[in-house]
Amino acid sequence: MRSSISFFVAGAAFVLLSACSGSPAAPQVATLDTGSASAGSPASSATTTDSDAGRPQLRLDSSTEETQSYWDAYDSCLRTNGHAVLDGRHSGPVGDPNSPPALDMNDDSPQSKKAEEACKAKLPLQPPELSPRTNPKFNDQFHDMVKCMTDKGAHVHVAPDTSVDADGLTWQIDDGSSDTYDNLDKLADQCQKQAFAK
Repeated sequence: MRSSISFFVAGAAFVLLSACSGSPAAPQVATLDTGSASAGSPASSATTTDSDAGRPQLRLDSSTEETQSYWDAYDSCLRTNGHAVLDGRHSGPVGDPNSPPALDMNDDSPQSKKAEEACKAKLPLQPPELSPRTNPKFNDQFHDMVKCMTDKGAHVHVAPDTSVDADGLTWQIDDGSSDTYDNLDKLADQCQKQAFAK
């Protein structure tokens, strides 16, 4: 069983399958008002850098399907541009040999780095609320999220996660718990939306 899940790369856990032809348009739907973006639009330039310009911007209320389509496009672009894949592993549902090969995201060969550079514009940006760099309330809201999870019966705790930000946080399942990440992902999503919408 995994011992932790990275909060910032939770979106990367989605299966990645689509075409490299372009990023899907953000749907015009109602969104949580966080002050950082208008409904259905990318975050303001105050939360992105020039290198982030044009990248798809995920929102706290992005649907699973919308998020999946962005990651599918990025993943397909990486494959099309020659990124290394894992032998015998597929990115789709377990046991589905018809799904594309899983990417080896630990590969740092020149070809994989070249593919990552070529596809950088397709890499989805996480919601700005989920970064301590762009959200001054991040620490408190993250702790509120984990409290929501424990209040609903999950056996989890806050842990540091410096994989993306020096001040990043993640949640981990308590030692000895029978909880699994698969069982807690929906609860984490619900509590995340509740805590970060404040």
